[in-house]
Amino acid sequence: MKKKIIGSILLSGMIFLSYTEAPSQERSINTYYNKMGIDNEGIQNIEDLLLGNGIEQRNIEVVKRYIIGIVKDIPNESLEFKLSDRNKNYLQEIGVKPSQIGVIKRIALRVSLSNSRREGR
Repeated sequence: MKKKIIGSILLSGMIFLSYTEAPSQERSINTYYNKMGIDNEGIQNIEDLLLGNGIEQRNIEVVKRYIIGIVKDIPNESLEFKLSDRNKNYLQEIGVKPSQIGVIKRIALRVSLSNSRREGR
């Protein structure tokens, strides 16, 4: 319960920050990924997957920020999770298509599993 509340607060903060993009914010998002065990090559792979699946370049940082919020909502070691309607609606508002939401969910799940395994060591 506490984790979900904290996750919701983080997600709200990330949404607020997403309205103002700057190079320093890009670095800070990448720092979060680094803390979760995703190296710069992995971050680039995530960006390439997003771009390759039709996410617009202007939305990449917002979506990467959103993935972090989704990861925080996924129960540990979970292989399935449901994206909240609020999250789906926000992603659709910024122009993400339903098929792209599926890609974002899969990326978030892979990041979550990687992070869980890393923390389990």
